[in-house]
Amino acid sequence: MSVSIPALKSIRIFISYSSEDKKTVGSLKDSLEKIGFEVFLAHEDIKSGSEWEKEIIRNLERCDIFIPFLSKNFESSEWTDQETGVAIANNMLIIPLQVDILPYGFIGKYQAQKLSKSFKGELDFDETAKEITKTIINDKRFGSDMKEFVISSLINSKHWHEANVRVTFLEYFEELTVEEVNRIVDGAINNLEIYGAFKAQSVLGEFIEKYKKIIPPDNYTKLKELLKRDE
Repeated sequence: MSVSIPALKSIRIFISYSSEDKKTVGSLKDSLEKIGFEVFLAHEDIKSGSEWEKEIIRNLERCDIFIPFLSKNFESSEWTDQETGVAIANNMLIIPLQVDILPYGFIGKYQAQKLSKSFKGELDFDETAKEITKTIINDKRFGSDMKEFVISSLINSKHWHEANVRVTFLEYFEELTVEEVNRIVDGAINNLEIYGAFKAQSVLGEFIEKYKKIIPPDNYTKLKELLKRDE
C-alpha cells in the first residue's frame, strides 16, 4: 500500500549577487536546496527571452527571505542595490552574507553572517546554509511556519544526504506537539532515505526516546527496529 506524504512547506529565498559571483552562489543555492528551501538565482532561473527586470521584481515579491551576497563585486552590479531596495520595501527577512564587504546603506543596520569555512580554510557552503537556517528559525516572524517547514522537508527527503542535514534542525524546537511528533515518526517509518541515513539514525534514536510516552507503542517499536537494522 502506498503512503501519502504531505506536500513540502515552501520557504523561498532570493539571493542578490553580482554575475561575477554566479559560480559561488550556485554552490550556496545547492546547499540551501538540500535543506529544502526554494532558491532563486537570476542567471539560473530566468528563461532566455524573458524580460529580466520584470522577472526579478516578480520573484523578489514572491520570496520570503533576501540574502545579499556581499562580495567586492556587489556594489558595482547594475541590479543589487535596486533589489535590496525592493526587499526593504517588502519587509522581507534580510540576511546579509559578508564575503568581502560589510552591509552598507539601508541594510547597514543588519547583522552580517560570514561564509563558513572548513578546517582546511575552504568555503563550506553546507555549513553556511545551516547557519542561515538557524537564523530563520530564530526569527519570530516565521514561528510555526519554520517548524512546519523543517518537519515537511524531513518527511519529503528524497536522498539520505538530505535526511542527514534536515534531521539536525529538530533539536532547535524545544517541544513538539503530539501530532508533530507522530508525523515525524510516521514519515521516518515510511521513508528508507530517513531511517537508512546514518546521522538521522542517531538523531531519531534520541528523538523517539524523548517522546516515547506520546508515540504509539507499535510505531515506537517499529522505528526503533528500523534504526538498528544496520548495527
